[in-house]
Amino acid sequence: EGELGTPLSSSAEPIFTAESRIPVYWRGESYTYYDSRSWSRGNDDSIPLNLSALPDKSASFTGYSESRILHQRIQFAVPSSGGLPLFSAGRVLDIAAIQLTDGSRQGFVFANKEKDSFRLQNLAGPARVTEYTVKSLLPETDPDHLRRLAGPDPAEIRNTYLELPSALPRRVSSLAEAITAPAGGRYDAAVAVRDYLQNRYTYTLDTRVPPPGSDFIDDFLFETEEGYCVHFATAMITLLRSVDIPARYVKGFGPGTAEEGSAPQRYVITQGDAHAW
Repeated sequence: EGELGTPLSSSAEPIFTAESRIPVYWRGESYTYYDSRSWSRGNDDSIPLNLSALPDKSASFTGYSESRILHQRIQFAVPSSGGLPLFSAGRVLDIAAIQLTDGSRQGFVFANKEKDSFRLQNLAGPARVTEYTVKSLLPETDPDHLRRLAGPDPAEIRNTYLELPSALPRRVSSLAEAITAPAGGRYDAAVAVRDYLQNRYTYTLDTRVPPPGSDFIDDFLFETEEGYCVHFATAMITLLRSVDIPARYVKGFGPGTAEEGSAPQRYVITQGDAHAW
């Protein structure tokens, strides 16, 4: 939260353990609006959603192979008072067994209108959330399939995920055009941006908040040329949006560290795994 670029220090403090048959990125929540200095969610009207309303009957998830479906069990290292994003891999299909320290279960979560982002209820009493289970649909990652995707973006996507600050320096969009010019399509344009950032910039936690009046990404791309995941993610989104490819900012955790010999496979996720993409 707050201004982007604050220097960080790594920590091995455990946040949760997770059962998952494969390592995944733990998506927490996405952000929409970049204002040159920070990210915000935009319309954050969340409504209570009874868990009995899941799976979402209005959406069709038939035809997906079992390899795209993932069951995860998340257990907090310290029982949570709630208010946190519900961490999962991919699109949440179902939520079950939100267990509390007093032996009871929560029957609802808070969801956005698209039902693709969820938060745990804030708990006022002594009970705390110890664990929950989630069923997710993993995103498509096959390059051949992604290269074949075509067609116009829905109006809601265009109006939301192409937003850029009005004062964004022109050299940022010029760089985006140069990077993506050789690409044959959107997927290859995204890969080109990813590779450019990976190969040209240095990863470090020892960073700075940009000088007053300057744009965070302009400062990263053309002045400091170093940063951590927040810098790289914001840069990629800004460059993609500059060439009319919708993108959004996601916060969560990396896969964590596998516990050897655990069955089912368990991962330990720490503060050091906090991530943005």
